[in-house]
Amino acid sequence: MLAQLATYFSDSGAAWSVQINNNVARTNLEQVIEDLSVVLGCDGVNVFNPSIGGSTRTDLDSALAAVGTAFGAEYDGTPDIYDTIVTGHDSTAITSNRDGSVEERLEDLIAATLASLRQNPLLSFVETWQDEVASPRLDYWGSAVGGTGTVAFSTADAASGYNKVLVNCPAGADTAALYSAQRWPASGAIMDTTHIVKRVSFEWIAKLGTVANVDNATFFMGFAPTQGNTRASDNVIGFVLSADALQTLTDSGAVETLTAVAGAPNLTVWNKYKIEIYLNGATNTVKFYVNETLKNTHTTNIAAHEKYNNFYQKSEAAVATDLSVGPNRTWVEDNAL
Repeated sequence: MLAQLATYFSDSGAAWSVQINNNVARTNLEQVIEDLSVVLGCDGVNVFNPSIGGSTRTDLDSALAAVGTAFGAEYDGTPDIYDTIVTGHDSTAITSNRDGSVEERLEDLIAATLASLRQNPLLSFVETWQDEVASPRLDYWGSAVGGTGTVAFSTADAASGYNKVLVNCPAGADTAALYSAQRWPASGAIMDTTHIVKRVSFEWIAKLGTVANVDNATFFMGFAPTQGNTRASDNVIGFVLSADALQTLTDSGAVETLTAVAGAPNLTVWNKYKIEIYLNGATNTVKFYVNETLKNTHTTNIAAHEKYNNFYQKSEAAVATDLSVGPNRTWVEDNAL
């Protein structure tokens, strides 16, 4: 009887059929214990030494304790699962390794959200000219004309998706101006930590008639401290003409920064213009865009004045010219991202 029992504890027996971890069926206790040792992580010399949390664990009790620490310990300087999910982790000495992790995707989502907010801010004012009134809205827009100049609503380009206001100068030396009733804090010099507004943007769609007939000395599109200002006025920020070519201008007390716009855009077709003003660190900054492409950045001669949206047109000699102003918007932001 004892001899028969012994067969169950040696490799000579044939009565067992135990499977450990889906391995081959074992016929004696010795083989079963060997398979259990493998499952527990023992190596060829039967040493149980799994590395958990950066340390070797030589028994099951310490191994399970280390696993519990990884799931629930408070932050101790070494990132663990609790730290990552609840309190974040110390990224010291961690190098960039784009591996598609959940954390990276969350970071990308946050960055994309911030970018979207920058591109699609809450508008302070938007004008699409879709109300089809007989003249610009008197609650926001004002106008002034000289000679036979006119400022009037027009649906002439409605088929292209643009109702507009036509700033028209049909005869020589005629003048016409379109300007907002609201002023904006259009200078980084008044966007420091003691102010709410940190960025102002003005975006509009416009086209000119015959460019050669425009008086370059006065033509203006942008921000101006006084309604009806021209390119020759002090403390303006905007797009102007020089030799019938588009340029960007910032002016502070008659001292100018004037920069040519590269690419020579066709001014007689619809273009989208944008001026963006903010304080970049300690630097007062103005960026000028045409059709969503950054053309120029000015950091000098930017006057610390609140300003109106302002368009000014004048015909030279005895010829006609006009400026079509399409949809436009102006908005402020309380960050300078």
